[in-house]
Parts: sequence; structure tokens; C-alpha cells
Amino acid sequence: MLGTRRVAALAATAAAALGCEPTPATEVMVELHAEPALIAQAATLGVRVLGGEQQVVLERDKTVSPTSDPLARIPLVPKGDDPTRRYTLTAELRDAAGTVLARLEARAGYRDSEFRVLELWFEDACSSKLDCEPGRTCHAGRCLGSCFEPREASASGRSLPTCGECQRCDGECSAADGVSCGCPGETCAAGACEPAQRVLHAGAGARHTCAVLEDRSVYCWGSTTFEGNLVGQQGRLGTGTAGGDSALPVVVPAALGRKGIALSGNLTCAVDEQRYCWGLNFRGELGGSPDTVVAAPFSISDPFDLDVISSGFRHVCGVSVASELWCWGYNERGNLGIGNLIDSPTPTRARTGVADANAKGDHTCAVDMSGELYCWGANDSGEVGVPGADTLDAPVRPGCEAQSSTGACFSDWKKVGLGAFHTCAIRSSGELWCWGGNLNGQVGIGPPTSTFQVREPVRVATDVRFSDVGGGMSFTCGLDEAGALFCWGLNEDRQLGIADADFVGFPARLDVEAPGGWRELALGEQHACAIRADRTLWCWGRNSDGQIGIGTVTQAPVAQPTRVCF
Repeated sequence: MLGTRRVAALAATAAAALGCEPTPATEVMVELHAEPALIAQAATLGVRVLGGEQQVVLERDKTVSPTSDPLARIPLVPKGDDPTRRYTLTAELRDAAGTVLARLEARAGYRDSEFRVLELWFEDACSSKLDCEPGRTCHAGRCLGSCFEPREASASGRSLPTCGECQRCDGECSAADGVSCGCPGETCAAGACEPAQRVLHAGAGARHTCAVLEDRSVYCWGSTTFEGNLVGQQGRLGTGTAGGDSALPVVVPAALGRKGIALSGNLTCAVDEQRYCWGLNFRGELGGSPDTVVAAPFSISDPFDLDVISSGFRHVCGVSVASELWCWGYNERGNLGIGNLIDSPTPTRARTGVADANAKGDHTCAVDMSGELYCWGANDSGEVGVPGADTLDAPVRPGCEAQSSTGACFSDWKKVGLGAFHTCAIRSSGELWCWGGNLNGQVGIGPPTSTFQVREPVRVATDVRFSDVGGGMSFTCGLDEAGALFCWGLNEDRQLGIADADFVGFPARLDVEAPGGWRELALGEQHACAIRADRTLWCWGRNSDGQIGIGTVTQAPVAQPTRVCF
């Protein structure tokens, strides 16, 4: 007897021979995949499919291996060729002992006379989420309603749940008050997930991440162990010499950070009533004696009251409540903007009348009260925003100096954000202008140029009205005035939160659930975090040291924003 596929193929051939157009099949191809940390442990896959009347139409176990990709491909067709029918697919990934590593559920339907694909993934971030209730499934580390819409066969990418974390799927998304949501101890009420811990501030470095909670306590995670000449020494997380690396947030003893927190590759400083710093004190960027490792926080009583703080590779700057910019640490590239190249472990006043400032890489920028923008420091890639010298030890105005040629001289700047080798700033109208290194499109003006440098401010061609912007090593993210999140630049570690491109040359909006939008960015070298309007923290990108904070170290990046629990 011929199978149904063979019969359909013969019928289509006969119809074509008679000059008729064949009717396309109504079918969904389900593809099951697993992220690296899970597939490395997996031995078997169990799949069960229920029809519209909840009868079992398929139940199967199969052996899988690290080379299995996809894990399985399952063709589904509606009973009686009725495209209004729906189905429920549940799947489990198990190790050799039969222990369940991850579960997923998908409830979906068909499109009449269309072939569609449902691409489902067992996610590393969901390995601890095995208890999502019926009608719900885990995505990005949290339980959501399990309704899915299969994509067109010509498209690509994962299928994502269409319901939120306080919904379940029963043919359509519906409210699910009382269910567990978000992080342990949280439940849905009145259609929202109330966070048990609210995040005030966050910072991201190269191999670690930190956050300040509403009670002013500081948590860090990732790698605490230094490399190079300091190999084996600990101190990046501030938990002392016996703390060890941690892929989950751990409290930093005796540190508070109500006003802000700043991270670079090897140091962290938090600001409360005092300044608390720890990590590698290479050139006095922590204060005190250079060339020392500070494994746990020490408090510093500055003669000024800091309000915000930011950090470059090896220098730190902060703005006081009196609108004075103070900087300290490494200064061989003019990082401190004080007219010389001498390091200073003691904070030095760089400018007065400052409304906003930011330090990153080996350069610094500040917006004054009149809306004028000043930058200084390393300029090898044009990150200071003027042609000519590669080191500027005193402030210059990007686009306004005698050697500038673009006519981009303005006095209505309101916000400045820096990457390691590039700079972006926002005008009062919400216009975004960027300059500096553009090797991976991080300036936001399209594919990189042949010189890979943009040495003067250029406008980013978009209608988006930006309110905030920041940069990582080779990427940029910004928020619009409604709190929507946009990212662009290098994406090899999925630091843009976009799953299917290695770089993006223009601002691209992240299509992720964020009721009320986003309120604060924290961009590291190859990973990123952002605080949602509800004061929950979400991270994505490189996770080779556990810097995403989901409890596991993974060589594959975390491709979408994932909730961090405290």
C-alpha cells in the first residue's frame, strides 16, 4: 500500500499533467532542537502529540546524541483535512539515567492549504524549569502560555510562544492568575507577575555582571578569577579569596549601591553614601595603592557626594550632586581629561557644570548644563570625535573643532553613551549621532566602511527618538522614548539579543515581551543586560563564565533576554 505522502505526490503529478494546479498540502513540520549544554547530556527524546479531542495520535521515544540536529522532525496533518483542528505536542529530553533535563509544550494549529514549520528548542535556561503547568511552557528561563503560531516554510528562526508569563494556552491565550511566574516565590496576580526582588541598577563587564537591589544590597556573578600575571588570584566578584566563580548571583558582603554601580573587565565600584570598590587596582582606579588585588569591597569616603559612576578599562569617573565630574586611575591616554598623561589614584576634578557623563574604554565624554558635549582620551578609532591626534589629554567638542568638516556642531545634547572604541550621543530632539570604530557596524550607519572608522559625528538614519544609549566592545544598544529596546553592531555572541545574524548595521528593535518597556542598560564586552520597567533584570549574550546569571556556564551564547533571579 502506498503511504499518504506517496499518494499526494502522484496526485500532484497527475494534476500537473492535466494542466491543473494542485492543492497545496495542509501540514505542519515540527522540528525539535536543543541548545549545547542540554544536548551534551541528552540520551533520549520523548514526544507525545494529542489531537483536537485530546486523543493520543503519536507517542515515541528515540535515542539522541550531541550530533543530532535536529533531534527530530515530525510531520503533522489535520484529521479529515480539517484545518481548524488543533494539536498539543509535549516533549522531554532525558539523560542516560532517564532523568528529565528539559520539558516543552506547544499548542498550535494549521493554515488551510499551507505548509508551515514549528521550530521548537529545549533551552539551557529552562533546565531548572520543569514544572510549567499544562497550557504553559518554558522560554528564556520562564513559564509562558504555550500557544504558538507556526512560521512560513520560507522563513527561518525559532518559533516563540505568543502568550505571556501570566497566561496559559487553551486554544488562545487566557489569564492565569495564581500560577508561578518569573523567579521562585513569585505568582501572577491581576494579570501581572509581581517581582519578589526589584533591581535598581546593573553593570556588565567582560566576564562578570553585578546588580543593586531595592534594599541597596549588591550581587555579582560570573568569573572572579583573574588571568595573565594574576592567574589564580580572585577578587572580581568581591566575595573574598575563597568565594570562587558563580553562575548565579551571590551577595557582595559589606557593599551598598543605591546610587549606581560601574564595572570594567577587572574592577567594580558601587556608590551609596560612600564609594565601595574591589577587583584589580592596576593604576589606582579603585583608589589606594596601584598594582594590588582587592578581593573584597573597601569603602572610600570621598570629599564630594557622588551621584552617578561609570568605568573605562582602567579609569573611573563620577558626577557629584554638585554637577562636578571627578575621574581617577589610568591616564596614559588622557583618560582623565586633566591636561596631562599622569595616572592619579586620587580623584581629580575634570569638569564642572556637568549634566551627564560616561567613561568606557580609554576615553570619557560629558554633556554640560548648556547642552555642549566634550570628549577626551584615546582617539585611535575616532572615538573622541575629532580628526587628527590619537590621544587628547584635554576636552574637545566633537564636530566643533577647527579640524572638523561635517558641520555637526550642536549645543543641544542631552545624553552620551560610550562603547570601548566608539561613542554615541542623543540630541534634545531624540536624534542619535555616533562616531568611532565601526568594524562591526556599531556606529549604526550600515555595514562597516573600508576604513572601519568614523572620526566625526554622523547621524544614525532612523525615525526612532532615543532617550538612552550605551555601548559594549563592538556593539550598541539604545532605548526610545517609550522604552523600546534597540541594538546593533557585532552579534557573534548574540549580544544584540537577535538570534539569526552575526552583525546588524542599523538599530534593530528587539521583539521581546516587556510590559511598560525598559528603563536602564548595562552593556559588557560581549554580553548585555537591561532592567525592565517592573525592575526585573534580563541578560543575554556570551555566557562562557556564567555572566548571564542563569546558573549554568555555556559555551554557546544565550540568544534572547533571560530573567536573572535573586
